[in-house]
Amino acid sequence: MRGNLWSACPLLLLLAAGAAGAAASAADAAGGWQSCYNGTATAGIAVDRVSGEVYAVVDGSGIAKSVDHGRTFTMVNQTIVKSHAETGCGLSIDPEGGRVMCFMCYGDAGGSLDGGKTWFKSGMGHWNWGTVDWSDAQARTMIGDAHGDGAVYLSGDQGKSWSKITGAGGNHVGVADANTLLCGGDGGIFLSTAKGTAWQKVSELKPKGRTMRVFKGHCYWLTDAGVISSNDHGRTWARLGTEVDGCVGPFFGTDEHSMMVVGLSGFSITHDDGASWHNVATLPDNLRTGWSAPEGGAPRDYWFVQFGWDPRANIIYASSLHAPLVRLEMAPDKESLAVADKMIAQLEHITDHASPAYRTAALKLYLAAADFPLDPERTTKVQELTAMVKEDIDTRQLAVRTALEAWDATTFERILTDNRKPFAGTALAPWFAEAGLVGKAHLTSARLKRSAGGHPAAAATAATGKQFDELLAQLTIDEFKQAVGKLKDALSASP
Repeated sequence: MRGNLWSACPLLLLLAAGAAGAAASAADAAGGWQSCYNGTATAGIAVDRVSGEVYAVVDGSGIAKSVDHGRTFTMVNQTIVKSHAETGCGLSIDPEGGRVMCFMCYGDAGGSLDGGKTWFKSGMGHWNWGTVDWSDAQARTMIGDAHGDGAVYLSGDQGKSWSKITGAGGNHVGVADANTLLCGGDGGIFLSTAKGTAWQKVSELKPKGRTMRVFKGHCYWLTDAGVISSNDHGRTWARLGTEVDGCVGPFFGTDEHSMMVVGLSGFSITHDDGASWHNVATLPDNLRTGWSAPEGGAPRDYWFVQFGWDPRANIIYASSLHAPLVRLEMAPDKESLAVADKMIAQLEHITDHASPAYRTAALKLYLAAADFPLDPERTTKVQELTAMVKEDIDTRQLAVRTALEAWDATTFERILTDNRKPFAGTALAPWFAEAGLVGKAHLTSARLKRSAGGHPAAAATAATGKQFDELLAQLTIDEFKQAVGKLKDALSASP
């Protein structure tokens, strides 16, 4: 169904398989749930899976952000988003990192496309939940369920204006791309390619998750039977792997094969596309009865509670309205540490550090350790054994970055080709592939400048701008998104 990066790095797969064996006891060994943000009451949570940055909603005050895994927070928004998230799907975060949209209830909604540096305000607030077309660099298409009237609304201009949708067949919502909307409920799943003016039923499956999630071009939704997925933008659906208890999620791990869901039984994680699920932690005490309003009342599926996962640091977070944000730093399980020890021993056994065998083993260990948390002792050992590999990676990436900045087409192509060869088929290959895409953007920009004596026609400029938008939607690495963004800004500024 999907291309598997793990096949190129078998030791990564072994390490992930060990991580899949983690259980609640392993999580408890890390010290249990801890309060964050000095006990400040929060009302929403979102975690950037790429950077590990944490966004916490402080009801009535704004959005606070942590860059140190929830240890300290700084307010980053005090004027636009000042209410609370009503449900576990009140915040929508780009799974590729750097962007977030806050569908607040009893207050204004808004978001940020630059990691919380600047914020935009939605023309409509008061939401139960919502989601965004994160494949668009400008995040223009949004869909959400309004609080109070139970209606679904659509925006195509980054939330500036909204139109009410009728005939959708449910108020659980999703957006596969700018031209493909989905809604679901007890009647199944419905799809629209007409901006919500016409719908067709595509599945009898009943979404339980309030919002559909999209990652690496694939759609995911929670049902009573577990996670269902679609690889054709929501037109056909099938269950992913085995059954799992989940109300909120999925939250994505270090790649598209790893994800977490949260249900009444706690937090469950898979590293093999749902073929096996492992409960890694139970709900924190303050949430065990927190599936209903803080004031009490009948339980309502994941109302007033929100969750997040930092897969690289192996930390999960939970937020409940009017309660402190809590975090659980999970310890690596014994099986995973045993696999890491075996990899370390194999590398130490190779005495010739200049040999290709040592370099290959060191590279595999370095890449595996980058995506899996180890204890301090093993972390230090890995750093010592892979220092040469890290230096080589840094040197080669710097050479490519420098060539991009200097920009000469022939020179860049040569440098990129020379420096990407050692990493073909590894987890670093996508970095060099995206650098190549930025090189193509530079080439396109240079050709445009040379056309018509340096004064290209408006139509040509517009067409190039559209190409840059399409490229931005493909890129996943922040530094390359920023590079193409600068090229686009320069294009817009040209006379």
